Amino acid sequence: MLTETPVLAYFDPGKEVVVQVDSSKDGIGAVLLQDGRPVEYNDHKPLEAILKKPLAMTPKRLQDIMMRWNRYDFDFVYVKGTKLTIADTLSRAYLKSEEGNFNERLRSMSLKIDETCDVPDARLLEIKEATEIDEEMRTLKETVINGWPEQKHETPLGIRQYFDFRDTISYSDGLMLKGEAVIIPKSLRNEMKTRLHKALFGYDSMLRWARGTIFWPGINAHIKQLADCCLICQERKPMNQKAPLMQHAEGSTPWQKIGLDLFELNGKHYLIAVDYFSNFIEIDLLTSMTSSRVIALLKKQFARFGVPNVIMSDGGPQFVSQQFQDFAKKWGFTHVTSSPMAKRSQP
Repeated sequence: MLTETPVLAYFDPGKEVVVQVDSSKDGIGAVLLQDGRPVEYNDHKPLEAILKKPLAMTPKRLQDIMMRWNRYDFDFVYVKGTKLTIADTLSRAYLKSEEGNFNERLRSMSLKIDETCDVPDARLLEIKEATEIDEEMRTLKETVINGWPEQKHETPLGIRQYFDFRDTISYSDGLMLKGEAVIIPKSLRNEMKTRLHKALFGYDSMLRWARGTIFWPGINAHIKQLADCCLICQERKPMNQKAPLMQHAEGSTPWQKIGLDLFELNGKHYLIAVDYFSNFIEIDLLTSMTSSRVIALLKKQFARFGVPNVIMSDGGPQFVSQQFQDFAKKWGFTHVTSSPMAKRSQP
């Protein structure tokens, strides 16, 4: 009835073309529209997200389709199935055909997995057997084949951790896949970590090998924990880069900004003042290690060279005392400490 006139229109190359598609677990329906009327019959919401991902992250059964439609420039818009009357009807009332056996296509794709994956064939067989008897993998397989629920809370509790990246999960030839990575059943994860650790040392190298080859929820954290507990991995991890020197402003005129420090030489203590602008150095003998003596010497320097705008120190006890703070406030200069441990015991 849908293909009879006046419902079916002739294709006009000068008009805009709209393709409506919908799918169910049994088939896919599509219709080519112009001016709202079907021209040829040929809402899957996850496709909207899948088409935005890299090719390697899409399910195997969609990769070859994407390779073909990447030649065209089109916008994919999701519309609820209830509003796609024709396409939705076609997806549920499809004509069965023996041409283009889909199972044969899946088998050829699984062969590509064996050829390109870094997991040896014997290991793949072991993973397939473990996948078959693993309750979580069986539930995941059934959900992938029959379709994911709309909401996360509607997903079976055992596989809710897969819901956020459900559009990248597929099933092929006895294996559950996330993109091109094989999802490892729980019973083999510890053994897989052990084998990974024996072959490689260091978090980065193990993670690089695992990425795109094997997967299970939380694998990155498990590998990091494995590396953190291994002395050899810790020795081989990259050294932290040295932080660049944070140079502060040097001032625009002499004695505008000076640095102060205390040092000991031959059993005697000295106060050193350095002008940041000219590198001029002033050294005075300290007869006592008190704030009062430091202030007295600074007053003499100020009388000769003027009061600076800023004084830098390492936050020693002589410089963070209340007496020195009152001195800075009264004489009108700013005191800045360079040490994070500036608050020390006061004399």
